[in-house]
Amino acid sequence: MVGSSWALPPLQSQGGKNASGEGRVDALDILQYQEVNMEILARVFSEPLKKFAEWRQLAQRLKTEAVYKQPVSFQRAEIEEVRRDEALQLPEDLDYFAISASLSQEVREKLDSHRPQTIGAVSRIPGITPAAIVNLLKFVKTSRRRAEGIK
Repeated sequence: MVGSSWALPPLQSQGGKNASGEGRVDALDILQYQEVNMEILARVFSEPLKKFAEWRQLAQRLKTEAVYKQPVSFQRAEIEEVRRDEALQLPEDLDYFAISASLSQEVREKLDSHRPQTIGAVSRIPGITPAAIVNLLKFVKTSRRRAEGIK
């Protein structure tokens, strides 16, 4: 439900910033903190939030949404990055056992035996985790930037 079309009402920020770095703070931004729950928020901002605090199940759902809002946002950004760079060519001479990317031994063996040409091809190898794809993508992009900086 994170990122759905409805949201809790915006609250007045006292110079603070939300997780996106914007000055506008909504109730989910505040609710993400462990010590804050819907009851506390409803006491402070009773008018806009009272109805949300009265329904226990909804209050628990909103707390869950708030806690996972930022990690889900990061994960979506990583997914989008992989989609954008699906055609990124991998170096033919890439030694998967020697690179500093955070990859398990099993993933390194699969990559070495399949020798994929692109990030997209990596994503289609059975047993390669999304985290491994992101880590390999970041490694390759960083290595390319360093190499271009040296030239």
